[in-house]
Amino acid sequence: MSSTINLADLQQAVTAAVQGLLAPQLYRPNEAAAALGLSRAKVYELMKRGQLAFVVIDSDRRIPASEVRRLVAEGVPGKEA
Repeated sequence: MSSTINLADLQQAVTAAVQGLLAPQLYRPNEAAAALGLSRAKVYELMKRGQLAFVVIDSDRRIPASEVRRLVAEGVPGKEA
């Protein structure tokens, strides 16, 4: 049994893999705010209230990409649609 690879499917898979590698894994608060359509102050407020997880590296706070995706999926707590 012979298996063939569709060139378009291969290109799509490679593009998706490269985009995944280039996507940031940690966001600065201002980057997360831009991605979420929120103000920087709102992002800091969510972090302070424990509604947005972050990590501290030296004295810098960084927000994992998974948290940004979670807020996109679940919505911002207390924000009406």
